[in-house]
Amino acid sequence: DKATIQYFLEADSEVRIYLLNSNGLLIKAFLHETQTAGDHSLDIELDSLPSGVYFYTIETSMGKESKRLVISK
Repeated sequence: DKATIQYFLEADSEVRIYLLNSNGLLIKAFLHETQTAGDHSLDIELDSLPSGVYFYTIETSMGKESKRLVISK
């Protein structure tokens, strides 16, 4: 299984995307790089994760945002 994370950067920025479990523990870091302004997407593999509620966080120099991700198998 895969999920696609889509996001927009208003300006060039260092970007970190990572996945936390429902207790706030880091499960996996997916990305840590500088990206240009504009639309971006990242495909993430979910095969190794058990069913449950997770949160992915997109962190940039402009701030951070977390969204819920539910995996059901």
